[in-house]
Formats: sequence, structure tokens, C-alpha cells
Amino acid sequence: MSRGRKGGAGGAELEATSRKYGVTAATLTRWREASLEGGESGLKIRATDVVDEEPKTLKSAVANLVVDNELLRQRTRQMEEEKPFLRWRSKP
Repeated sequence: MSRGRKGGAGGAELEATSRKYGVTAATLTRWREASLEGGESGLKIRATDVVDEEPKTLKSAVANLVVDNELLRQRTRQMEEEKPFLRWRSKP
């Protein structure tokens, strides 16, 4: 999978980088592969965090709506008790 072992322009670049930093091409290849694997696992973890977060957000939204509805029902009952003749009536 490493570009250095296939030859071509990538291999020359790998060799130049290994000389520049004083490490072997194999070490650079291992570092690159470890970095790519770490990045992929980081993305997977983030994706599961988002999936886990969504139900919490939805539950919170539903809970807020339930509280709002209950407050509106209480206020409606209170208003109807204060002025009982102002209840809604269907039109004939």
C-alpha cells in the first residue's frame, strides 16, 4: 500500500523525506499508515457520537413540548374557571 515500495515519483519523495528527517522509509511508511488508521478511527468515533447525541436531543425536545403543553392546559383550565361562559362553542 505504501507508495515508496512501488517506485515512481512517490518513492523518490519518500526517500527524500526519509533522508531529510533521518529515518528509514519503512518507519515513515509505518507512521503514515498509523496516522491514516488513527484518522479513520477518529471519524468512526465521531460518527457514533453524533448518532448517540441525536436521540438525546430529540428526547429533550419532546420533553420541552410536553411541559409546554401541560402549562397551556393548566392556563386554559384556569381561564375557563375564571370566565366559564367564554368557552369555545361549535357553530350551528
